[in-house]
Amino acid sequence: MWKRINESSPILARFLLFICAPIGIAAAAGYGHLKQSVPLDDGVVAVQGVGGSVRIERGADAVPRITAASDADAYFALGYVHARDRLWQMEYQKLIGQGRLSELRGADTLALDRYIRTLGLSQAAGQALAQLAPRSRQLLDAYVRGVNARIGENHPLPPEYFVNGRKPEAWSATDSLLQLKLLQIDLDDSSVELLRQNALVRQLGSVRAAQLLRADEGRMLAVTGAAPPADGALLHQVETAATRLHREFGIGAADAGSTAWAVDGSHTRSGMPALVNDLHAASLIPARWYLSELRGPTVHVAGATIPGLPLFFSGRNESIAWGGTALHAVAPQLVREKIDPLDSNKYLDGDTWRTMASRNERIKVRSAFPAYLRGPIKPLGLTVRQTARGPVISDLADAGGATYTLALAGLDPQDRSFDALLALNGAQDWTQARTAMRDYGAPALQLVYADRHGNIGGKLVGKLAAGSVAPGVRLPAASAGAGPVAYIAYQDLPETYNPAGGMLLQAGADRSARIASLLRAGGKATPEALLAIQHDDLSLGAADALPGLLQLPASGPRQQQALDYLRGWDRRAAPDSVAASIYNVWIDHLFVDLVRDNATDRLAARQLLASYPPEARVRFVAGALRQSAADWCAAPGQPAQCRPHLARSLQSALDQLQITMGATMADWRWSAVQHAAYRSGAVDGGSPLSGLFARRTAAPGDNYSLGGGAPAVYSADDGYQRVAGSNYLQVIDLGDAGRSRFTVSTGQSGNFLSPQYDNFMRAASAAALPSLGFGEQRPGAMVLTLTASAVKAD
Repeated sequence: MWKRINESSPILARFLLFICAPIGIAAAAGYGHLKQSVPLDDGVVAVQGVGGSVRIERGADAVPRITAASDADAYFALGYVHARDRLWQMEYQKLIGQGRLSELRGADTLALDRYIRTLGLSQAAGQALAQLAPRSRQLLDAYVRGVNARIGENHPLPPEYFVNGRKPEAWSATDSLLQLKLLQIDLDDSSVELLRQNALVRQLGSVRAAQLLRADEGRMLAVTGAAPPADGALLHQVETAATRLHREFGIGAADAGSTAWAVDGSHTRSGMPALVNDLHAASLIPARWYLSELRGPTVHVAGATIPGLPLFFSGRNESIAWGGTALHAVAPQLVREKIDPLDSNKYLDGDTWRTMASRNERIKVRSAFPAYLRGPIKPLGLTVRQTARGPVISDLADAGGATYTLALAGLDPQDRSFDALLALNGAQDWTQARTAMRDYGAPALQLVYADRHGNIGGKLVGKLAAGSVAPGVRLPAASAGAGPVAYIAYQDLPETYNPAGGMLLQAGADRSARIASLLRAGGKATPEALLAIQHDDLSLGAADALPGLLQLPASGPRQQQALDYLRGWDRRAAPDSVAASIYNVWIDHLFVDLVRDNATDRLAARQLLASYPPEARVRFVAGALRQSAADWCAAPGQPAQCRPHLARSLQSALDQLQITMGATMADWRWSAVQHAAYRSGAVDGGSPLSGLFARRTAAPGDNYSLGGGAPAVYSADDGYQRVAGSNYLQVIDLGDAGRSRFTVSTGQSGNFLSPQYDNFMRAASAAALPSLGFGEQRPGAMVLTLTASAVKAD
């Protein structure tokens, strides 16, 4: 073959020999080297820092089951497996939390780094470290030793390090607490909600803004008027940074759609309580959560951890199970300070004038490609000021001479949330669980609890400031406190213990009603039945919205065909449903059309409404079509008339579906119209390498169902994409551990060359999901042993 090519086309032969062959050999060698970064799951490894032998058992699901002779060694091993499977994710999150993204992404992320540095997450992490109880510090230090032991083994690094030209930095206890600070600002969306409400008032006026918010679980308007124009620049700056952190990096206000619920033994076949927790977050790969089971002399816990932190945020131990959802309260966190007219660095704290603390930051910036032609960029200097209430956020933008601080509970110097969560992991009953969370700070959570004594309970936990409001929750007045912010006393926060009916549901009004209905109709539930409830695909709210939609007379055969599909629809967002596609896209267009027509700036209004919760959209649309008093359908000075809005939005929805899916309506199956898109932090989203790391998969349910519950964002290039959704799911039956299930949305590994990178995405059925199997033996499992003895590593 080679001889014929060489004789017939010598130029081609030389091209293949001197160009293609070296490239192929280099590619194969590079792939072989990177493939070595996928670690083995069995063998014996000698490591520094461990006190005795530790067994790490993994089945086909790759979930590590850690058994150690001391608690410290168990947490050491947890740090080791976190670094082994998710090292780049840990480092990437650290760079975000330290305000160092520009070292990786260049000048494009400077505004985000300035925002994070101004918040002072690294400083808050250091302050929290000083507050740790002795046992917490002991176990955290053991965990950190485990992370650094893995880094110090000098194994081939995950591909992300090669792509970004970096080497891993040593891990510290402060780095771990920084992960907790990121989670605290991630789920504490109070300041973002205030900004959103200010923007709504500016666009719609206070009356219509309040009406729109009430459709969102009765959420109350927490602002009395739009911010003054000078303050608007500050609000825009903060809102832009917060929104971008959420959309591109998965940080901030991504918990919408999460559910947590428990039933007592009267509802289960095992006769013991069961607890379900579905945690939503931005759709990233690897997922935020990491599954693990940990066993030592005084600890035995399994559930969801975050790489970088030795805490189980949702899971179970030998006596209790727990889970929760973020409260999404709105608190008056932007505080206008009174400044000394003669000294802009002095502010009034009570009756005393105090000098603001300040620090100087230097932000390194990576040069744009090709860096060798552009030269280095001079580091950016930044002065950050802080009062007793928090960082001076108004230094980010012109606030018309006013000085504002941002008072976040997660930035409290006395924060002891780590101690609280660690104590919850070891609690043995309701009293111990309640006591453990007394020191918990942020974000405010609706904690759900169950135990092997047959009890279920729930409590609102976290620091909530005076004036906080939350949808569907009555909050008492704040107690007087000695600190700069008055918080509601822990004992006054709402709680429930063994409620009548044996159900405790924290899932929003519509989802809670659906769960209760399915529980009552299904008899004694097994773990499989509970999992099926959480995957339910009934489109909630469709029964209320459809009559208003179907009042529209068809204009042409295409509209008639679409309306016929909707009239025959069973309201389930099944993968092959055409009606589900028409309904979801029409609701999306109609919602935007109704609100945008009442806004002062139509383009800005559309961008603002992208973050409006899906479940609330259909509730708002149904109400607007049903009640002419709201006058959302009315043109200025005209009586309400919804048919033009219905006709216009249906036409645009059908046009969009036709452009995306083709002219044959029968091909508009819901599974083809939308998908879940998982972005990676390995490379910039616009990089040609992003396709190696990103993943797409079918998305269950729709925007409004229990099994979906996340907004689908449309673009002309990608169609409808779910960019947030279920990230961790557990179904724990305390009487049937072997059939209890837990899973994350992607896989255990953060290395795209590993088969465990997306193995849970590829699970063929619920039965294929990992068994929580608390303490059960797994025949045929792979075993990795960590030892301090002088055994040579493979």
